[in-house]
Amino acid sequence: MSGKSVLFGTVLKEARKKARIQQKDFAEMLGVSRNTVINWEADKYKPDHELLPEICSLLGVSLNDLFGMNDGRSVSLPEFNLILDYRELSDVGKKFAESMLATLLETERKAKDEEYRKTYRLFGKAATKAAAGTGCEFVDSPLEPIFIKRNTRNKRADSIVEVSGDSMLPVYHNGDLVYVQYTQGIDPGEDVVCSSADGMVIKRVTVDRKLMSVNPALPYGDKSEDDHVRVIGRVIGIVEPADCADAKDTAILEELFRAEIKTFREENRIYE
Repeated sequence: MSGKSVLFGTVLKEARKKARIQQKDFAEMLGVSRNTVINWEADKYKPDHELLPEICSLLGVSLNDLFGMNDGRSVSLPEFNLILDYRELSDVGKKFAESMLATLLETERKAKDEEYRKTYRLFGKAATKAAAGTGCEFVDSPLEPIFIKRNTRNKRADSIVEVSGDSMLPVYHNGDLVYVQYTQGIDPGEDVVCSSADGMVIKRVTVDRKLMSVNPALPYGDKSEDDHVRVIGRVIGIVEPADCADAKDTAILEELFRAEIKTFREENRIYE
């Protein structure tokens, strides 16, 4: 009954017989004439879609079973109604309907692509984590392209860095992603990502331009720019997990931003 060549009427008749219901009784249960049921089973007419749920209930079959569409997808009643209408079209009408549908789908696809571009921005995520502690060893790998929803907070950001450690609690937590704006012009009180003899760190700049941890239980040791420390940039916010593209959206975005990702990788090949 699941083959595409099986007609609706054949499926309906087999299901009715399997349920041990006579045509006359089936018609009475549905409030239609016996001739109506005969015409359904002869594929002369199709039931109104309002009757489909009751037909399925009486026969103990699903909509997909009834229409020979056992491909694992769920099909709604309006969709089934469209299928029935399509089957009534001539070959010319079917080609015209298919052409119109293809045009609509292309329009929808372009609109979705445009919405993705407006919603997401391509960022580079550093392979080296910024330690909220004594420092993370530098990883000689290129920036990883990731997609994050656009917002006012990340408009000025140049890259993304992951925090490692707890010395910046409660401001930053282990595993947080932070936005970094590249600059060396830092003011006291700002949080920065720096390269140092210890590795990559995330710290706060004091009034005397030293670096400190905000967690008093894990002090950093009063290191300054004179201690082989180079400021990479200021931290301008934390990346909200909900703003990161999920696996499904990432797959779509990687295809949509293919050219941009290629350029991005070429520009960052110095790190490879």
